[in-house]
Amino acid sequence: MKRKLFKKGRIRITTLLALVFFLVACTSVSATIINVPDDYSTIQGGINASYDGDTVLVQPNTYVENIDFNGHNIVLGSLFLTTSDTSYISSTIIDGNAADRVVKFVSGETSDAKIIGFTITNGSTPYTGAGIYCGSGSNPIISNNIITGNIAHTNHGGGIRCSDSSPTISNNIITGNQARYLGGGISINDGSPIIINNIITENSANEWDGGGIDCDGDISAIISYNIISGNTANGVGGTGYGGGIDCYNNTSPNLTISYNLISGNSAKLGGGILCQNAHPTIINNTITGNSASSAGGGILCGSGSNPTITNTIFWADTAPTSSEIHSGGGSSPVITYCDVQGGWEGEGNINCNPQFCYPDTGNYYLHQNSCCVGAGEEGVDIGAFGVGCGGCVYVPGDINGDSSVMGNDVTYGVRYFKGLGDPPPDSCQLPDESWLYVAGDANGSCSFTGSDVTFLVGFFKGYTPEIFWCPDIPPDNPPLTR
Repeated sequence: MKRKLFKKGRIRITTLLALVFFLVACTSVSATIINVPDDYSTIQGGINASYDGDTVLVQPNTYVENIDFNGHNIVLGSLFLTTSDTSYISSTIIDGNAADRVVKFVSGETSDAKIIGFTITNGSTPYTGAGIYCGSGSNPIISNNIITGNIAHTNHGGGIRCSDSSPTISNNIITGNQARYLGGGISINDGSPIIINNIITENSANEWDGGGIDCDGDISAIISYNIISGNTANGVGGTGYGGGIDCYNNTSPNLTISYNLISGNSAKLGGGILCQNAHPTIINNTITGNSASSAGGGILCGSGSNPTITNTIFWADTAPTSSEIHSGGGSSPVITYCDVQGGWEGEGNINCNPQFCYPDTGNYYLHQNSCCVGAGEEGVDIGAFGVGCGGCVYVPGDINGDSSVMGNDVTYGVRYFKGLGDPPPDSCQLPDESWLYVAGDANGSCSFTGSDVTFLVGFFKGYTPEIFWCPDIPPDNPPLTR
């Protein structure tokens, strides 16, 4: 009897295992590629038909839709996804028709939910996040998109809004978006987003703060390797803080701003960055050409702010008060190993022209003779970029460009200033006009004028023992002496 019972139990166990394997096989279906418009005429239709792990692949066209991932952890991509051809990004358009947010992640999507390779435009909402909204613990990947022309007309986050979510936002162009209040380009509230390698430009926060990016609350965000330029915090009837980045109520030191170019932004206070009751870590940024109509062209540290700022360039920013750095009452910024125009007390800080390669064309790499090269903490370069243009090879006093200093250099200079001859050859391909003829600078003034010709005559007559070179552009060759 026992033997019979054992056989019966074994049959039952075998049957149960077979049923389990059958159910697993049925639920472990391989990922599917859903094509739009071939399989479904709309993107939302493709999303609704998908299962976790699927890919919805969208052909080039304009799709007038407002889409919701609805908790589906899928990849939504244009043909950029399969070809790496960037032309598909601009030719595959999701147009929100000014009816709502264009894209929503509001159902706890994980990092397996991805949107890649679209132009996301014409979102309009009285709420937050006109282009893309991430909320309710969603952590999607938003990559290689153009996010433009979206308006949060009574709220925050024209381009993207992250609320209690931790998306990865990378390799996007976020441009021409507007928010009435906070974050014309991106608005962050709580969560741990990663914002890396984006171009964030020409966005505006029309009444409040954060033209490019607004960081609000105790977030643990990384903002790195971005170009943040030409953004505005207008403050029309409001505050107008932080043209490039606004940091507000970030009391835990878990907001890192590193290796960004922050240039050409404007605000009432803090043209480049504003910190209010915030303690971000700001390291290896290039902050230049920003403006504030009141104070802090480069950065303004407001009440309760204790940012740590290291290896950062502050140069050519403007404001009526404190063109580069403004430290208000109740703030205690720690600033070390920075290049600050006009100077700033602190270990390792310097005050010298960083010698950007070609800033007029947006090239903020350093000339190899820059004072910022190797001057940062532990010998790293100061700023977001390293060396990007070569040495300046010239002989001081060589007006005619023949690599020597002789009497015919005087003749060449006299003829030039009398309007009888050509200008001196460009001795160094640098953007500042006063440096182009730096070889002709014999008196060390970093410009080429008639006084250099006079000085050179004095040198040949023995009135002065040496020719002086421009201290900002040291020559590779030693100066001529007697």
